Amino acid sequence: MPHSIHRQEETPVVDFVRELRLRQWARQNFVPPESRKASWHPVVLDEMRCRDQEIEAITLIEEASGHEKQQRVPHSPHFSETADRSAFA
Repeated sequence: MPHSIHRQEETPVVDFVRELRLRQWARQNFVPPESRKASWHPVVLDEMRCRDQEIEAITLIEEASGHEKQQRVPHSPHFSETADRSAFA
């Protein structure tokens, strides 16, 4: 769902479809804050700031839960999908 810009005096009026396209572009072309230009459209900058917050929240959750990109352990190459699973129950 799009995020509305609250500061009307700083932001030109943008129709809903254009705003969605700008926000989608911002997510697909995300760059870190130090690489952004102040001349970019305010909706693009706003969406990138929203993405910054999402990334920060995900990082905090992962750190708090101790799950730093856990890797899945594959099954043994000798495990058969058709094997009798009663032995594992």
